[in-house]
Amino acid sequence: MRRKNKILRQFLAALLLVGLFHACDFFKHTYPPPEPPPQTQILRIDIIPNDTLAPGDTATFRCVIADSLDTRFIFTWGIDKKNGTELIKTDTNSIQWVAPKNSKIYTHNVSVNNGSKDSTSVFQYFDVYVRE
Repeated sequence: MRRKNKILRQFLAALLLVGLFHACDFFKHTYPPPEPPPQTQILRIDIIPNDTLAPGDTATFRCVIADSLDTRFIFTWGIDKKNGTELIKTDTNSIQWVAPKNSKIYTHNVSVNNGSKDSTSVFQYFDVYVRE
């Protein structure tokens, strides 16, 4: 009888250990995976000739990134328009923009992505002032 009790206790202890290991594995997967690292870093947005324009003037927006020699990056420019934001994709780090007739602050943005699945794209807003 003692032998049966000892075997039963060992079996229950083993079953408890299996249950604990399974519970630990279950809890390990309940948290979302960490965010992947950024693909690059936007160092600055250059606005040439400057960030204050007259209506009809042309400006060049240039996005300077940390990995500027990597040719895989795609730049998606969000250009502020009268009816919303127009998205323009380029494989170069610059785009030209003609200032509209309306005087106001135009908020644009740029997103930089190299297509890698194990990292995230980077994003930055920038303002341009159009004044008469």
